[in-house]
Amino acid sequence: MNETRRQHEFRLPADQPRLARPQRGRVITGLCAGIAEFTGFRVGVVRLVFVVAALVSLFTVALGYLAISLLVPAAAEPVT
Repeated sequence: MNETRRQHEFRLPADQPRLARPQRGRVITGLCAGIAEFTGFRVGVVRLVFVVAALVSLFTVALGYLAISLLVPAAAEPVT
């Protein structure tokens, strides 16, 4: 029984938006702006959810915010 296994790579379609921290619209790191752009929610709603969650969780969410900000790449803005 000689089976060959194919290695599958996970690739997003070219038109699929990717999570990134945009250069414009940043307040701290741009993570909320990136999440809002990726999901389609308004950035104010995303920021409000993060603030309320941080207060309720005694700032555990704020630490997670900073950790995720280090993992999500900054978006490359087109040169105009």
